[in-house]
Amino acid sequence: MDSRSRAAVLVASAAFLWGTSFPVIKVALGGAHDEVSFSFVISAVRLSLAAVLGLCVLKAMRRLDWRLFREPVVWLLGGFNALSFGAQHLGLSYTTASKTALLVNFNVVFVAVLGFLFFGERLGRGKVAGVAIGVVGLVIVATGLDPSFLNQGQVAGDALVIAAGFLWSLYILYTKKAIDRGLEYIGLSVAILATTSLFLLIPLPFVDVTQPVALSGWAGIAYLGAVSTLLPLVLWSRALKDTTAVTSSILLLLEVFFAVMLSVAFLGEEFLPAYMLGGALILAGGILAGVGERPT
Repeated sequence: MDSRSRAAVLVASAAFLWGTSFPVIKVALGGAHDEVSFSFVISAVRLSLAAVLGLCVLKAMRRLDWRLFREPVVWLLGGFNALSFGAQHLGLSYTTASKTALLVNFNVVFVAVLGFLFFGERLGRGKVAGVAIGVVGLVIVATGLDPSFLNQGQVAGDALVIAAGFLWSLYILYTKKAIDRGLEYIGLSVAILATTSLFLLIPLPFVDVTQPVALSGWAGIAYLGAVSTLLPLVLWSRALKDTTAVTSSILLLLEVFFAVMLSVAFLGEEFLPAYMLGGALILAGGILAGVGERPT
């Protein structure tokens, strides 16, 4: 398997793991008496658990290097990540999981535009076409071609998740830049999670965390922290060594396809043939963007 194919497999694997988080977060929020307050708890505990797990793994591997925390980019990325997770989890309190997945993952457009304007990423015809096809696939998967989809949720929730998507586009581009500069991807991933968790602890004293939470809420947090945070971040960061931010972002749109299919399988949501069409278009967009691309 060549480097580009390996990178595509790694990104697709990360997309699957991150895709599981959308239905899990929605279930976790449903187990809380106060969803808005609990959204802050989910963000802080999820990232803190993932960070502690990552630090333990690095310690066991004898690869823990505290000097990474002297890198300004680690704190910058932690800030972007904290704001993004906070906005997404809070937005899920006001809108649906599928709409959140759609709006957050429009970051592929932000990545393409900002990457070209400010980060020097080449944006040839293949990438432009790949982004366009991927976005069409994203819309088909998330909406199921149902016009009533636009009426789901509230404007406040939609605005929050759009903001999360924009912040994640900056996170993607700066992470790519840090890895290209030579920072070790596993250590970088764990350090980012650690700084993210520190930032997410800041608002906890200002929200009501005394309300009862069902077992499903805590089980959801445990899954998010142990499975769908650290591992996909490491896989995706490794893939950035052999692909561009734009191509990886298009392939990450598969996250929405996986989120929808898992919701169909485990939450009883209706299956629509449009989901398969949208997933195929997302994959085609990623392949088209990656054809002829030189590793950067």
